[in-house]
Amino acid sequence: MNTFNISHFKNLFDSFFLVDFELIENRRGGLNLLFSGFVYRKKIAFAKSTNWVCLQNNCNARVVTKNDSSSIRVGKNCHNHPPKYVNK
Repeated sequence: MNTFNISHFKNLFDSFFLVDFELIENRRGGLNLLFSGFVYRKKIAFAKSTNWVCLQNNCNARVVTKNDSSSIRVGKNCHNHPPKYVNK
């Protein structure tokens, strides 16, 4: 019998992955991040990484991008709403 163990996912949340995401201009001239149909706003930028939070109110989903590559790390909190943009 297989049992669920959250520790199997620890490395998933601690790892960066090379995936496609897009930086899009917001109406104030700043940048938002579009990833997997969800839009994020910049929370804080560090020398080597940038933290992003979901643009939707009351959603705690977060991602982190490395500034020197197109790699991204997904946070532990899931979105509480469907994606805003869907590829057709």
